Amino acid sequence: MNQLITIAVTLLPLSVYALEPLPKETGTSGYLIVGAGAVSMQTNTIAGTRFNEIADSSIDDLGAASSTSYGQAILSGEVKYTWAETQTQVFVGNILEDRLRYDLKQQAGIRQQISTVGLFGVSATYSGLEINVWEDPFDTSGERSDTRRISNGYEVTWDRIFKSPFQISYESTEVDIQDESSGESLLSADFTVEDQAMLDRNGRMDEIEVSVLLPLAKGHLLVPQLVYTDDQRDGEAMSNQRVGAQLTYIYKNLPWTWVTNAQYSSAEYDQVNPVFDTSQDTVSYGFTSNLYYEEPFEMKDWKALLSIAYYEEDSDIDFYDSEVNSVNLGMMYFF
Repeated sequence: MNQLITIAVTLLPLSVYALEPLPKETGTSGYLIVGAGAVSMQTNTIAGTRFNEIADSSIDDLGAASSTSYGQAILSGEVKYTWAETQTQVFVGNILEDRLRYDLKQQAGIRQQISTVGLFGVSATYSGLEINVWEDPFDTSGERSDTRRISNGYEVTWDRIFKSPFQISYESTEVDIQDESSGESLLSADFTVEDQAMLDRNGRMDEIEVSVLLPLAKGHLLVPQLVYTDDQRDGEAMSNQRVGAQLTYIYKNLPWTWVTNAQYSSAEYDQVNPVFDTSQDTVSYGFTSNLYYEEPFEMKDWKALLSIAYYEEDSDIDFYDSEVNSVNLGMMYFF
């Protein structure tokens, strides 16, 4: 669900950025992005962030969510320091490749080039923006209370495997819902404590990604990516396995660059959801289209950006159907 609460502004796609070598000179580098956007969102599972209320606090039934629109400010970046002699780099921030995937997590870690074997990275990951969910999403008796969702973990990457255009990464994330009370309002003779336990959203996600960079012609690149996620929650009805694919196309003709990405995935859940007596199997799809212009108004090292995005999750249970549309404008500075 990270796709539903993240900013749709980026510059470079996942594999293009990851495949670039480390800088040849010792020193500091990175980027800063500032901007603003408009978002339309439909979700029953996310309450909002520290800055925005995304969903209605009160619901009358357990059907599909209504849509909410809001504006957002954009401020993010990454700082890196490279030792050229040893080909070592430390970094902290929201790396560019995650921004394409609508992922607000922050990372702090180290990358090391090892001869012709490849570029290895290890990092700690943590929640970048305070995300709130409902303590009990199914409560129809009045205003629902929200609570923080905290995600922390680690990521390991191997780029340019033996000088090839391939990359593989593994990420493990612990998810902690501070006050998890899903289904508490439904407790009765027909809905037991055992049923409620199946809705527990705390747990761990393990994800493996493989991608490759395929040059087509001068100025044209194609980046396919496969993703497998094993999402194991304490509640068996919340646990699932997801298989997905992304395809990114990049066209570059300076000062313009166009990056567009399409994605599709499907998830099968381990057990029937006891609230709806059916499983929450989900199909997800979406696209982003990003256009940037280099050095607008002769501003050295700056890029102007325009981004549009659409993402939808279609579940066998209407309550979990989600959708987001966004338009963003921004400026990115590289140093």
